[in-house]
Amino acid sequence: MKTAEYTVVRGDTLQKIAQKHETDLAALLTLNSMKINDPLFAGRKILVPAGETAGAKGRMKTAEYTVVRGDTLQKIAQKHETDLAALLTLNKMKLRDPLYAGRKILVPAGETAGDGGRIKTAEYTVVRGDTLQKIAQKHETDLATLLTLNSMKINDPLFAGRKILVPAGGEETAGKRRLKKYTVQKGDTLFLLAKSSSVTIEELRRLNKMTDTDVLRVGQRIQLPE
Repeated sequence: MKTAEYTVVRGDTLQKIAQKHETDLAALLTLNSMKINDPLFAGRKILVPAGETAGAKGRMKTAEYTVVRGDTLQKIAQKHETDLAALLTLNKMKLRDPLYAGRKILVPAGETAGDGGRIKTAEYTVVRGDTLQKIAQKHETDLATLLTLNSMKINDPLFAGRKILVPAGGEETAGKRRLKKYTVQKGDTLFLLAKSSSVTIEELRRLNKMTDTDVLRVGQRIQLPE
């Protein structure tokens, strides 16, 4: 992926910057080796997608969907095999924006919305003693992905009995595919490599025995499914 340098301005948040550059929070965190609670101060320079990847060539194919009675954003996201964060980003919406019958919104369409590189999810019920970090480790994912899947903030309450989405499945996606050696290039992220290889980030981590805190380094040799 081609990248450009972006200077943080007053009032910026990672989510706003991600939406502005047509990417997602997880990709932005990975690109800059950041954690969700790292300080974001005016004047700080970070990397953002640029060029073809952020333009029309790499953009998600979309279709128009008409909201029907009883719809929720979560139901629409599941119906179109996407996640809530992607749906909000596509439509420049906030979680509390009204969703009335007859409203037209954009949803993923075509190959991008298929099983290719999208994370399959399952519902998980929070138990006493759980933290987001523990749940992320338990499901072999990272904190940023968990927050994005559930449109959560790091300080949102996590009480016993709450149901959240976690990555699921995926083992069979690359299990029967040959692996090839790949040298990490400048601008590569786990998100982009997983997407281009039609696997999940979690599966890519498993293939390369990476933890959720490991980051890619230029020149690093990793395994990718052919």
